[in-house]
Amino acid sequence: MIALAVAQQAIGLVIPRLGALLAVMLAGWLIWAARPRYLPALMINQLTAGNFAFLGHEGSATAPNLGAYGLAAAILVRVSWELWNNPDTLRRWRWLVWMWYVASALAVVMSLMGRFEGNPSWTVPARSAWTMGAFFYGMILARRWSPDGKVLAKSVFPMVFVFLLLLSIPLFDHKLKFILVPLAFPLAWFVWRDAGWKGRVAAVFVVMMAAGLGVGSAVSGEEVDPTGNYGIGGATFSLNALFGASVALTFMVAFGSRYLRAMMGRLLGWPVLVFVAAFTLWVAAVGPKYRLDQWTRAERLDLTERIKLKIFDDRSRIWTTALEDVSREGFLLRASGTSIWIDHPLMGEREWSFGAHNSIMNSLLVHRWVGGVLVLVMVGAAMQSSARALALGRFSHLHALAIFVAVTGGVGLVVNDYPTNDEGGFWFMGLAGLVAGVLREHERSKQRSRLPEPTVIAARGPVG
Repeated sequence: MIALAVAQQAIGLVIPRLGALLAVMLAGWLIWAARPRYLPALMINQLTAGNFAFLGHEGSATAPNLGAYGLAAAILVRVSWELWNNPDTLRRWRWLVWMWYVASALAVVMSLMGRFEGNPSWTVPARSAWTMGAFFYGMILARRWSPDGKVLAKSVFPMVFVFLLLLSIPLFDHKLKFILVPLAFPLAWFVWRDAGWKGRVAAVFVVMMAAGLGVGSAVSGEEVDPTGNYGIGGATFSLNALFGASVALTFMVAFGSRYLRAMMGRLLGWPVLVFVAAFTLWVAAVGPKYRLDQWTRAERLDLTERIKLKIFDDRSRIWTTALEDVSREGFLLRASGTSIWIDHPLMGEREWSFGAHNSIMNSLLVHRWVGGVLVLVMVGAAMQSSARALALGRFSHLHALAIFVAVTGGVGLVVNDYPTNDEGGFWFMGLAGLVAGVLREHERSKQRSRLPEPTVIAARGPVG
C-alpha cells in the first residue's frame, strides 16, 4: 500500500486532476479496509504538490487536498457501517457517536449555507466534523492491533523516520510536523527498549531530527523569527513546547512512581481540557489589557516578555476577534467560509480566513456554540481515555501513543487548530481511539481471567 500511495503522488505531480481523483479513491479504500499497517499509506495520502518548495510552491500546501476530503467522508461512512453491523465495537461510546452525528449534521448545514453564498473553503465545517470521528475509527483499528504493538515499530516508526527526514529539509513542509514532533520521542523510546542495534540507531536519529524541528539548530541562542514566531533556536514556540512536553512526560511515565502515573491518569484528561478552554477564553476576553506593544524591540526582550508578546500581542488578536464573532451572531448556525477581520501589529488590518490558531476558539468559530461544544466534548473524551493508559505498568506502545495524545491535548490545542481539523485531527483523534480500543480489550481480558472456572457436576443417575 505504501508503494501504491507513492505511485498516486507521482501521478498527481504529472496529471494533477487524475492524482486528486486517485487520492480520494485511495483514502476511501484505506479507511474502509481498517488495517493498522495502512497508517503509513494514509500519511503519504495527505501530501499535495504544495508541500514541496522545489515544485514552485512555498511553505504549507497551496493546492486543495482532495485526499483529505475523501478521508473525512470515508470515516463517516466506515464508522456508520461499523455501528450498524458490529454494534459491540462502539457500544460503550454510543452516546458520543450520536453527539458526533449531531455536530456533523449542523456542520453539513453550515457548509451548504456557505456553498449557496459562494464562500471559499465552504467544506471546512463538514470535513473537520467528520474527521473527529477518527476517534471511533481508532477503536475499529484496535480489533486488528497486535497486543505487543509490533505494527507500531515495524510500520509506523519507519514512516515517521522518513517524514522527519523530509521535514528536516527546507524544501518540504507539512502540518504533520506538529504530529511527528510530539510523537517522535515516546515512539523512539518504545523502539529503543525492544529493538536491535539497527532499531536503536534509527531511534537516535528520529530523536535528533525531532529535536532539530522542535528545539532548532542553535539551542544556546534565542533567535527571533521576523514573522513573529519567537521560539528558541530558530524553531517556533509551538514546536518548542510540543517537543519539550513530550520529552518530559515520557521520562515521567517511564521512570515515575506508580502514584505519579496514577495521578497523571486522573489529571491529563478532562482537567487539562477544562484548563485549556478556560485559559483560552480568558486570554480572548482580557488580551487587549495586557498587550506590550513592543514588536519593534522584540529581540531585546527576555524570554518571559517574549512569551507574553506572543500570547497577548499576537494570538489574542485572533482569539479576541473570534470570540467577538461567535458572541455576536450565529449562535447555532452560520454560513461557512465567512472570514473575520483582525488588526495585527505585523500584518495590519486584514481579512483573516486561516483559522483561530487555537483549537478551542477555532471549534467555536467554525462550528458555533452548539456544534463547537459537542466537538470539544469528543476531544475531552479522547484525552480522558488515553490518560487512563498512562497508569498502566511497564512502558509500552500504549504509553507512547497516550503521551502523544496528552501532549497534543495540553499544548497542541492551545497553539494551533490542527488537532480539531482535517490537517491533524485524524492522527490526534485516531490514535486516541486506538488507545481506547486496545485498553478496552486489555480490561476485558483481565475480567475474563478473573472469572471462576465452570463447575462440572457429574450425573448420579436418572432423576425421579
